[in-house]
Amino acid sequence: MVLLKSKKPKKPNKRNYADPLGPRYADLTICKSSPADVKALKVVSYNIKYSKKISSAIKLFKAHHELREAQVLCLQEMTGEAVEIIAQALGYNYVYYPAVFHSVLKKDFGNAILSRLPIIADEKVILPHLDPSHTQRTVVNAAVEFNNKRVIISNVHFKVLINPKFRSDQVQYLLRSMPKNESHFVIAGDFNTFTKANSKAILEPLIEADYLPATDGIGWSHKHWTLMNKKSQLDHIFIKGLALEKTGKVIDRKSSDHIPIWVDVAFSALENKT
Repeated sequence: MVLLKSKKPKKPNKRNYADPLGPRYADLTICKSSPADVKALKVVSYNIKYSKKISSAIKLFKAHHELREAQVLCLQEMTGEAVEIIAQALGYNYVYYPAVFHSVLKKDFGNAILSRLPIIADEKVILPHLDPSHTQRTVVNAAVEFNNKRVIISNVHFKVLINPKFRSDQVQYLLRSMPKNESHFVIAGDFNTFTKANSKAILEPLIEADYLPATDGIGWSHKHWTLMNKKSQLDHIFIKGLALEKTGKVIDRKSSDHIPIWVDVAFSALENKT
């Protein structure tokens, strides 16, 4: 994983941005200094549906200290314009790799990582298997510096309608993409675990790779009228090589059909002494 220079967008192959190097949008100059004397790393994951209610999302982040104090935001369903607006309003640096050119929105569409910590390196990982609409799914990885150590943050957004075997393949591919010389990992995002089969396809490979389901038991994170307002936990955060201190969510659906979830993680006491 290397720190890349921002690339101008290329015309996508059909709708997919198949180049692993871009397009990439980043601004690492918004946040001038890292938070001081922070013992726990707070990571928030939030799917802001189609980036439509950005002003409302910004108000949400400003209103709740659980969100306001976050050092890292993993945001899904983002357009480039929305990423920049949120980053500027809340004071975050960011890296954004759109996965596709959205056929309805007519805009770039994908995942972004926003950080008040230094972003040391970043990359886009293109997952195998196109979804039924022949669009790809990607992961944005970023290495951030926290208390003089590196933490790899992965922001994911899996498709709803995809064979559980393919979903398992995607998780395995993501795990193989992780830097082998790193020790601290956070995987966050919208996993779209509507069914038990899809949950199992995701959970088993991660647990076998020693990832802790940090938000297990947090309860629902998604509700939408088209599904008769059924409550589902679609959003998750997994950690490895880090100690879980707290986890939670903010129940507010003004901005999206998802709600933001968060974790506080830290290095182990033994590691902090080294």
